[in-house]
Amino acid sequence: MVVLRLLGGAGYWSYGLDRLREEVNRSGLQLAVFAGCDKWDEDLAALSTVPVDAVRRLWRYCIEGGAENYRNALRFCAHLIGKDQEPPLPAPLPRAGIFLPGHTAPGLDDLTAASQIRPGRLLRWSSTGRWCRRARQRLPRRSAVIWRGRGSTCCPSSLPR
Repeated sequence: MVVLRLLGGAGYWSYGLDRLREEVNRSGLQLAVFAGCDKWDEDLAALSTVPVDAVRRLWRYCIEGGAENYRNALRFCAHLIGKDQEPPLPAPLPRAGIFLPGHTAPGLDDLTAASQIRPGRLLRWSSTGRWCRRARQRLPRRSAVIWRGRGSTCCPSSLPR
């Protein structure tokens, strides 16, 4: 089975998609094509050889994120080719949260009690998982991070002073 998560739509990689579809048709493999972002793309899904419902489910595993969803996405692929049981449906993850080193599920009390936290110096984590380097330099090394999921940005100008 081939799973292709493509950014930008079919027009951004039309030659590659054509060649991939030829190879999949020649070899008899299954193909699932879906968008690499959080917007469903019906045109990309139509290029798949597996049912659109299955493609949408794979896409949902990926956009929800998290280790368990990715594990279940692989198990779902195995299920589609007859090698595994059907896994649970994609589990939504919180779109926002707090990361504090040494705490499994920190609350606001834990955040406030952290000695190196200064109000107004919290960093947002971008949806791509990249740190905003310039903003991070302002923070003590073991500071907490408040993050916001899909679509958030990380920019020093957006941080409170």
